[in-house]
Amino acid sequence: MGVTTRERSAVAPDLPTIDEAGLPGYEMATWYGLFVQGATPRGVIAKLQEEVAQDPRSARHEGTDRGRRHGGGREHARQFAEFLKRETEKYARIIEAAGIKAID
Repeated sequence: MGVTTRERSAVAPDLPTIDEAGLPGYEMATWYGLFVQGATPRGVIAKLQEEVAQDPRSARHEGTDRGRRHGGGREHARQFAEFLKRETEKYARIIEAAGIKAID
């Protein structure tokens, strides 16, 4: 038994990661993000980021994996784009290795 994230969870610090439990490189984490059209005015994006940062539900996740990953601003957008690229590549490899095909 273990957590599927790269790092141990602050909620259950004694529970090892799946990587530590014997499956090297394993990581399968839940994440979420907000997406807008490329033509969205910067002021609208800034307001969205501000509102998300002020969401009282964000405070519930302080000290948890989700709380540590919460962020905003231009740097966060760049990091999120890099994260999405890595996730897309990871799942493309998994789909190809498993022979999964789209259903028409």
